[in-house]
Amino acid sequence: MPDDGMPGIEYFLGVLDQIPPSSDAFGHASRILDSHLLRPNGAPKASPLGPERFLTIAMATYDEYDATFFTVQSIRMYNPEIADETAILVLDNHPSGPSAAALKCLEEKVKGYRYVPYDRFTGTTVKDFLFREANSEFVLVMDSHVLFAPGALAKLVAFLKTQHHSKDLFQGPLIGDDQSLRGTHFDPIWSRGMHGQWGIDQRAADPDAPPFEIPMQGMGVFACRKQAWPGFNPRFQGFCVEEGYLHDKIRRNSGKVMCLPFLRWLHRFRPGGVPYPLNWADRVRNYLIAYDELRLDHAPVREHFESLLGAEAARPLFEAAQREIAGPYYGFDAIFAIDGDPARYQEMVGAPVRRVAAPETPWNPEIGRVLAHRSILVEAVQQDLRRILILEGDPVREIAYESADFERVLAELPDTPTKIALWLRKGGALQAHGFGVRAFGCNIRVETACLEARTILERYVLPSLPRMDSSNRPDMLVRVARVGEQLQLSVDDVVVASAGRAIDLVPALVRVVDEAVIQRLTGLRAVHAGTVVLGGRALLLPGATHAGKSSLVAELLRRGATYFSDEYALIDPQGRVHPYPRPLLLRNGCPEQFPVLAGECNAPVGDAPAPVGWILSLDYQPARTWAIEAVPQSEGLLTLLRNTPHVLADLPDIVGSFQRAVAGATCYTGRRTEAKDAADEIFRLVGNPS
Repeated sequence: MPDDGMPGIEYFLGVLDQIPPSSDAFGHASRILDSHLLRPNGAPKASPLGPERFLTIAMATYDEYDATFFTVQSIRMYNPEIADETAILVLDNHPSGPSAAALKCLEEKVKGYRYVPYDRFTGTTVKDFLFREANSEFVLVMDSHVLFAPGALAKLVAFLKTQHHSKDLFQGPLIGDDQSLRGTHFDPIWSRGMHGQWGIDQRAADPDAPPFEIPMQGMGVFACRKQAWPGFNPRFQGFCVEEGYLHDKIRRNSGKVMCLPFLRWLHRFRPGGVPYPLNWADRVRNYLIAYDELRLDHAPVREHFESLLGAEAARPLFEAAQREIAGPYYGFDAIFAIDGDPARYQEMVGAPVRRVAAPETPWNPEIGRVLAHRSILVEAVQQDLRRILILEGDPVREIAYESADFERVLAELPDTPTKIALWLRKGGALQAHGFGVRAFGCNIRVETACLEARTILERYVLPSLPRMDSSNRPDMLVRVARVGEQLQLSVDDVVVASAGRAIDLVPALVRVVDEAVIQRLTGLRAVHAGTVVLGGRALLLPGATHAGKSSLVAELLRRGATYFSDEYALIDPQGRVHPYPRPLLLRNGCPEQFPVLAGECNAPVGDAPAPVGWILSLDYQPARTWAIEAVPQSEGLLTLLRNTPHVLADLPDIVGSFQRAVAGATCYTGRRTEAKDAADEIFRLVGNPS
């Protein structure tokens, strides 16, 4: 290969472009070229996947070679009878640390040993990767400083062979340095920042006693069938909340937590403590995430940490965690940052990020970027993530992927530096991925390379309607691009709005989405009407745009109504109204509209059709008093027909649908005053139904 770099590489790429990629010649030449395109980083590589075994004995370690060495060697020296049925898996959580090379070398010396490096985040939840990497029916997870009683592992293998369909989690008694029984389970008691205190059940005093059920236990040793593993919440970071959390998930999956008296284990606690950081912010955050996932009341968490740390010290920890959970980025299972400063990215999104170092590819850094994206997608598949966000660059670029995208994008992206270089020469590029919405038969796709715009638009574009994956062909393609200091909104390549902030694009986007949806309605017919539900029946407020529907709807929502729409009532052939849950567009005395979600008015969003109970055609006259009169249903029908955006001649069925809508309704016409006063009058009129 010539030393002057680019001309030589270009020449060889040109040659390879003429050779079938499946040929031996291409494979041999590309391997040579790979070594010039990719600069080795010197970090240990993962051992290849070994043959399938019955049980994987797995441990995660962090700069702890000595303890890991003795643990691994004790397993193989003192349990030779299980060597052919078991594999040993070691996950190195600090592969750039001082123990990495020695841990890697053990693969040459210990039968069935496999080394896997992982450093995108540290903490106890990396144990999840042990299950993902295991090639076995069962997995025994242990700390890298644990010793087992003689014969315990052979008994475990024999026992697990009777559990082929088990959904249970299996643990064993902890013994002390003096070999006495120190704990069989955790009692659900808060202590020193943890939920759980060791307790002893005397049924475990006899190692030959039968298994028995326990509430929870410390997670230094546990076993589970790989297919029954419930997994950690991927948002956890640092010190985790394994105890109780995993046990609860096992039981919710119809499993039990069992103590096996024979599975006795000795745990070496480090005299100097752990070498990686533990902090209260991680603990509080992880507990709140766990309780949010399990739908548990987090009051006991707050009470304990306020008692432990003091109310003033605990308050900002809870507030930060609660902001993250309520924030727009919490919908992502994981957020990855390629290179850059992870603290800066974390400050931007208000959530932890997993830092990914792009491999060094000096001839073309884009090759390293593609390799980094591939590695992230492989991890997302491996960890069963549903939605991920990738951040990179300055200004920040973002690409969001749904789980349905993972395999497809991996199939599109080449997997070696040479193949990537050839792909880039032909115009290949990583595309920004946004989100899709399926709205009443209309597929809407939003794409942007702007992090702020994507987050805000997804929050407000029909947020309660189902998202669609990118395999659906869109009826309307929305793009947001930064042009100078402005964000530019285009729909099907036609620019429709621009603004300095993404939030200011929302009203324009909502209006074009409205138009696209209304044009594509099939069984439903639309009426310009604010719509809420009271006591199971819909109240319609027909009126043109700018007639004040949104402000009145917002006030009714604050009084307990259920939200359907502030702009359109969608009526089916039976005359029922369906929710059209776009954000409310309010002015509050300003000329510009701004979006507000129903939840910000403490109101639920309707999820099922409702019959029409009332139709109120009201003119907004702020200087006058409230004055309305009842009118016949025929007048109510005419009101709906006057306010439909459809061309009546094109839809002969619309009259019948609207007739059935008004058949059970009480109809009124008149004038109203300000929204608060009008809401009072409306509730008096309809009897304030619950």
